[in-house]
Amino acid sequence: MNKIVGVTARCVLSGGDAQEPRDCLSHDWLILLCELGITPVIIPNCLQDPVQFIRTTGIDRLLLSSGNNLQPLPGEIDTFDDFFPQRDHTETVLLTYAQKHKMPTLGVCRGMQMINRFFGGQLCRNLSELSGTPKPHVTKSHITKIITPEMKALIGPTIDVNSYHDQGITLTQIAPPLKVFATCEDDIAEGLYHPHLPVLAIMWHPERPHASSKASFNLFQYWLSLKTSWGFPLDSSTLSSLLCNKLKINISHSSHKLFQVEQRLSAFKVRQW
Repeated sequence: MNKIVGVTARCVLSGGDAQEPRDCLSHDWLILLCELGITPVIIPNCLQDPVQFIRTTGIDRLLLSSGNNLQPLPGEIDTFDDFFPQRDHTETVLLTYAQKHKMPTLGVCRGMQMINRFFGGQLCRNLSELSGTPKPHVTKSHITKIITPEMKALIGPTIDVNSYHDQGITLTQIAPPLKVFATCEDDIAEGLYHPHLPVLAIMWHPERPHASSKASFNLFQYWLSLKTSWGFPLDSSTLSSLLCNKLKINISHSSHKLFQVEQRLSAFKVRQW
């Protein structure tokens, strides 16, 4: 059965004098999700009742996409821009519903930051200042260490990931219910999960072609296989069953489908030009 995934959208202002707030989503996401056999439904940020929207559209999974900063917390000094309170409100309502109904949820980049804040975590607003290096995680690739046995079995002990953020979560800022499964050498969290809910989050971008694409594809398949009753990490028997019956059978197709995704992305970018 085709899965219907609700995808949150980035807020932008139109150009010119109008400066109208608009919602948008990278075409890379839509191409990847369609290749995975997913029906993506973009969730607007202006809804009066996001929960009703989920119910009427048949959404059974939630993807918190990237883009925009989280709005400042009360008392926090505003030294950054590109934040929209209506998006934070929409995603908070969606996460509350997803948690209550154990809806499988995936957060990517800003989405991981949102999940961490929702469960009580904090956020480093300036990784450049923290590391003493200008924009250490902006348009860069770096090695990420996978530290849980289940994820090592799925995507390997290390993964070379892309990076497009100057705000992040240090290992001391993680919300108490969440656990780390991926980290990089400067002690910045790259992957989180909830041990009792089907919630997974990563800081890299699986929708953008990269050396990590194959591992990210496997991770995505893993998330898509989750049922509402499953949390992380999976027990060994469930993981073995998943790896043998789903990933192992489909792994030969994964490379082929990944090649198809990259072909379509290349073709799309050529059409854009």
